[in-house]
Amino acid sequence: MSVVVEDPPRPAGMDPRLRQRRIEVRRAEGRRRLRRLLIGLGAVAAAALLWALSYSSVLDIDHLEVPGLDASKADAVRQAAAVDIGAPILYLDSEGASTRVEALPWVESAGVHRSLRGTVTIDVVERRAVVAAPTPEGAWRLLDVEGHAIADVPAPPLGVLALLGPVPPPDIGAAAGEPERAAITASTMLPAQLRERVGAVAWAEDGTVELRLAPAGVVRLGLPIDLPAKYLSALAVLDELGPAATIGVLDVRAPRAPVLALA
Repeated sequence: MSVVVEDPPRPAGMDPRLRQRRIEVRRAEGRRRLRRLLIGLGAVAAAALLWALSYSSVLDIDHLEVPGLDASKADAVRQAAAVDIGAPILYLDSEGASTRVEALPWVESAGVHRSLRGTVTIDVVERRAVVAAPTPEGAWRLLDVEGHAIADVPAPPLGVLALLGPVPPPDIGAAAGEPERAAITASTMLPAQLRERVGAVAWAEDGTVELRLAPAGVVRLGLPIDLPAKYLSALAVLDELGPAATIGVLDVRAPRAPVLALA
């Protein structure tokens, strides 16, 4: 009896089209990996270049400009800003520099701007004095419309009214209290015709305000309310008396019924 041994069946060959497709997929995956690698390397290189440039002389601070101020104030702003020449301009703390400049008592606001050409500009808005209050040391302290104490001067500047009260003015850099601020507001609302006859604005702790005329005379306003009507009432009486008349006290707390006491 003979035994016949048959060879096992061979697997059918892979379709050439499928083999080509697999090859193409693997090549595409390789290209994508290479592309991602190149992009990553490019990003790292760009970051390294930017970092190097940011600390190079190309992007450092070369100039610090403070336009619109005299030399002494510009120097004070530069010192307060604490911006270092030669420091990287991209890392400038503009907000911090602005805050430091605005801490100066005579500065209302400050804006710090940088240019990639290496220039940092600090634009400053100064506080404007509207009144001056006498100090115990014999100087006059300038205050702005918000009652913020700006600086001391030997005498009130032209166009700045004296502010008189029962207590000394606030320290430089500090703000006045509510009664002082109310009197300052009253001074800023004076019509030009009345303002030219006023030498000082006086306030009391109870919040009342009066005008000290030059060379003499007092206009009592009471609480600083209904000021336009009170000012019109005072002007009407003063105009009727004429510029040569010297009054004692003109009470316009009730503006429709002013009371005059001659000197």
